[in-house]
Amino acid sequence: MEKFLKTLLCGAVALAGIGAADQKPAATQAQVGPWEIDYDVAACHLTAKFGEGDLSSIVRLTRYQPGDSFDLLVYGQPYKFGAPTVGVRVGFGLAAPIKRDAVVATAGNKLPMLWLGALRLDGWTSDKPDAVAPPLAGDAEVNANVVDLQIPGGKRYRLETGSFAKPMAAMRACTDDLIKSWGYDPVQHANLSAAVTPANFPGDWLKPNDYPSDALRHGEMGIVQFRLDIDPAGKVIGCHVLHRTNPDKFADRTCWLIGKRAKFTPARDKDGKPVASYYINRARFVIPD
Repeated sequence: MEKFLKTLLCGAVALAGIGAADQKPAATQAQVGPWEIDYDVAACHLTAKFGEGDLSSIVRLTRYQPGDSFDLLVYGQPYKFGAPTVGVRVGFGLAAPIKRDAVVATAGNKLPMLWLGALRLDGWTSDKPDAVAPPLAGDAEVNANVVDLQIPGGKRYRLETGSFAKPMAAMRACTDDLIKSWGYDPVQHANLSAAVTPANFPGDWLKPNDYPSDALRHGEMGIVQFRLDIDPAGKVIGCHVLHRTNPDKFADRTCWLIGKRAKFTPARDKDGKPVASYYINRARFVIPD
């Protein structure tokens, strides 16, 4: 069972994916209507529709905290696949598309969906889980003007978004409001001298034998995005599920076990004083082919 659980997926796994020889001219989809910002209780979402008819796409960008990275969900009939994951290339403008492993799912309205985690508009990525991402360049949001998706079968879709500058400004206002609703000061957290960091190995927080036996019997897989509240002593004082795929048993198991096993070095304010803060990550429960 040691391969049945992939824990704490900080970024997606790079695949050999789609080669240059597989690339075809892009099917261009114009944006239909403005971006809509959703102030959810657990996250901030930017959503827009592209194209018309059977090939139309709905794009949703999600942030669970302030920062430069986001999750990308793309809904539509072009993204229907039989496998649980597929290799894709994704880019947002001038930056070269990067290879990623997209999770295949179906939304509540029965639309096929691709999910990609921990993306940035500049395409920055690292194979090292503890790598510190550089700040996003000042012109990155202006220069990003498309969602360029290359999917299996050589199909390519170019979703023309225009500049991301205004949508991302709205996203920043939302994430500041979000952490304020959790009881944290956005200004203080923007100026921390040190963020919360794990004091024990996150890969040990969930173990292979933790896979719910009923889910294993039924071939069920899931992703759980969670937030831990950490006090100034580094103790976990709360666990909140921000997003989950069905069934709920994965969410319950994740919070219960990680709340018991995770240990942290607390955050420090700009003067070096330990302060209460939060830690966000995700667990992915996968049964290999």
